[in-house]
Amino acid sequence: MIEGLFAPMHLLVIGSIALLVFGPSRLPELGRGFGQAIRAFKAGLDEIQTPKPPPLLATDVETAREQESGAAKTD
Repeated sequence: MIEGLFAPMHLLVIGSIALLVFGPSRLPELGRGFGQAIRAFKAGLDEIQTPKPPPLLATDVETAREQESGAAKTD
């Protein structure tokens, strides 16, 4: 049932109806908004799939600074 849904003739009919409903001046704006929505959706999926490292605590930063300063003194 869904196999032939996006046949070229169907897309032409959908495009024609969109042109009649929204007019030629609004179609580029609608296309731009649709593209931005798809990009935001993909970015959200990528954000979910790639885990973020946990935020550093103040004690972690202080420990790292102490280790760096200690390494610099021994060199």
